[in-house]
Amino acid sequence: MRSEDLSYFEDEEFKEALHLYESTIKDGRQVYMDADDLTDIAEYYMVKERESDANKCINLAVSLHPDAIDPQVFLARKQLFHGNINNAKKIAEAINEQDDREVRFLWAEIYLKEGKRNEADQLLENYYNHLEEDRDLFLYDSAGVFMDYDEWELATKWAKKLKESFPKFNRTDILLSDILVSCGKVAEAIPLLDDILNKDPFNLEAWNLMAEAQSGQEHYSEALEAIDYLLAIDEDNLQGQLIRANSLFHLNRMKEAHAQYQKYLEKENGDIMVIYFDAVALTNLERYDEALEQLNWAIEIAPDNTIELSHIFLQKSYILSKKHCMQEAIDALEDAYCAQGIEKDCEYYLLKGHILLENSNVHQAELCFSQSIQMSTDKFATYLTIAISWAENEYFTTAASIFDALLHSQMEQKESLCYPYLAYCLYNLNDLEKFRLCLDKAVDHNPSLTEFLFSPLFPGIPVEKYKEIKLTK
Repeated sequence: MRSEDLSYFEDEEFKEALHLYESTIKDGRQVYMDADDLTDIAEYYMVKERESDANKCINLAVSLHPDAIDPQVFLARKQLFHGNINNAKKIAEAINEQDDREVRFLWAEIYLKEGKRNEADQLLENYYNHLEEDRDLFLYDSAGVFMDYDEWELATKWAKKLKESFPKFNRTDILLSDILVSCGKVAEAIPLLDDILNKDPFNLEAWNLMAEAQSGQEHYSEALEAIDYLLAIDEDNLQGQLIRANSLFHLNRMKEAHAQYQKYLEKENGDIMVIYFDAVALTNLERYDEALEQLNWAIEIAPDNTIELSHIFLQKSYILSKKHCMQEAIDALEDAYCAQGIEKDCEYYLLKGHILLENSNVHQAELCFSQSIQMSTDKFATYLTIAISWAENEYFTTAASIFDALLHSQMEQKESLCYPYLAYCLYNLNDLEKFRLCLDKAVDHNPSLTEFLFSPLFPGIPVEKYKEIKLTK
């Protein structure tokens, strides 16, 4: 969804409507609310992956307001979401007021779902040409429709048409910024956002987009600075809290990230992927039991057979292996593959091999690694992963021999990927003469990975100074 759509859920008017609905349901009283309010609440539940609650809410809206357009449009869009285009068409065709703008947008979405982008564009053009009122808002919303379906070229076309036709419309620049950030053109978005914020330093959407743009360039410190401005204006802004947590996570400030995730989950306790990232943060802090509690909670509430559930089981497998619960770790790995409904592949045997190796089952690990090599479509990457697994489990001689062999392969990136790890192995093998030569090459070929591996050994020393270090052990 667009940032504006998500930010609407932060609006006090919406929060009051949501509270009224949920408190009335909780008290067992009869709900009577406007169709548009109930539809907004159903949309909120869908965004939060609470489809059962969304269904109850929209069914109530239909029963209370059988002729209202908004609930019917929602039902059709939900069918589109699940890929049921014919069902969506039937609902759309049954709506009496076909000239309603929301119905026109619905038909445009149906065309887009069918891959008919030009038909969708022409449909909205025809409607716009005969429109007499709120033409600026129609242009704005048309751009939004194409954004929702990642049609960035058409979204940009409608946004630029809005800027040319209605130069005083006050949301055009934020719309263009949103498009640029969403399609990855963050370097172009940042100057535009700077201009918006110079004129309106209290613009929450602009601060939010600025943080997203900086995150998109992996400038997490700058993203954190932007989001701190947003939270200074609105400390309860949930989007801001989540971006802040994710920025801290990427900056490896795991203790702070965990605290921020917890603050977010106090308000949004059903967000599965936030629970997952909180568990990853706890794992990095070696708070394994707390991480497992979070993951088990996520497993309870996650929909079946999803990629998200698979990620959760994989993280659970990783932690159980760290706790030397080997069979439970393998069982969780099996669950991860069952959740996606896929066959055991090269990646499966690499992961299982790592679990076995971490739990001192060397022979069984070797068998798994051999199986992964047989199934691999990228032998270099597979051997590299196996070598890293040997190194992580402190079998440095075996790891070093594989890294050394890979350096004699024909792969273009072999130096940048192998020298840092080989240097790490040689250091731990106390072969300081070879380590010195290898470390220098590692710094030249891949300074970021070299710093990642050796910053605990050389704290506070910039990677470019590693060549000057006098080695002792």
